[in-house]
Amino acid sequence: MLKKIICNTIIFFMLITLTANATTIIAVIGENKIMLAADTRLTITKKNGEKIHEDNGKKLYKLKNGVGVAFAGDTNSIKTLRSGKDIITKSVSTIINDLNNLNCIEDLSVAETAELIAEKYVNLLIDYTGDILVVGFDNDEPVIYGIKAVKGRAIWQGISGKGSFWAIGSGSEMIVKKLRENVGCEENNNMDLCMDHLKELKDREILSIIKESLQEVIDDYEENYREDERSTGGKVDTLIIKP
Repeated sequence: MLKKIICNTIIFFMLITLTANATTIIAVIGENKIMLAADTRLTITKKNGEKIHEDNGKKLYKLKNGVGVAFAGDTNSIKTLRSGKDIITKSVSTIINDLNNLNCIEDLSVAETAELIAEKYVNLLIDYTGDILVVGFDNDEPVIYGIKAVKGRAIWQGISGKGSFWAIGSGSEMIVKKLRENVGCEENNNMDLCMDHLKELKDREILSIIKESLQEVIDDYEENYREDERSTGGKVDTLIIKP
C-alpha cells in the first residue's frame, strides 16, 4: 500500500496538455544493472499548435530513492493547478524535482514509486497520451514498470528477470527491431528466445547493444524523415540503475 502517511508533502493536481508520444526510450534488465537509453530530441507543442524541436533534452531521471524514471511524450505545457486558482507551467524536470522533495521519497519501493506516479500524476492528466517507465530494484529483484497514460487514465504493469526489456515512444517498434537484429534473433519472432540471447550477455555488452540500436534508430529518422517530422533525434543518453 502506498505510504500516504509518510508522504505528507502536498502533491498538487496537474493538468497536462501534452499530445505527442515523440521519443525512443528502452530499458533492459541485465545481470546486475538496469540500463536505459533515450534520444535527446524534445518535441514541444506551442499554444498555437506549432511544433518545435530541441536536440538537447533530458528524458531519463534518477530519484533520491535510486529509482529511474523515463518519460515519453511532448514535453511542453505541464501545468500545476493550486487550490483551483493559479496555474503554473512546469517542465518534466520540475516534476521530478517535486518528487525528490517529497518527505517520503527515500522510503518508497519501486512499486510504490510507480503507484505514486500513476495515482497522483497520471490519473489527473487531461489530454496527455504517453508512456512512463519506472525502474529499479525491490529486495534486490530488478523490475521495470510501464505506465500508460491515456487522457486521465493510467494502466501500469511490471516485468522482471534478466533479459527483459521495455521500449516506449514513437520509435519503440523500430528500436526493438534493431535490438533483435543486434543480438542475433531477428529471424525468429519468439521474444523468449531474444531474452535468452540477452541473458547470455554481460551488462557492458547489453549497454553497448542498446546504445548501438538507438543510434541506428536516430540515424534512420535523420535519413528518412524531414526535420520537422523527426520525433527521435539528437544524441544517445543513458542511465544505469544499480541495487
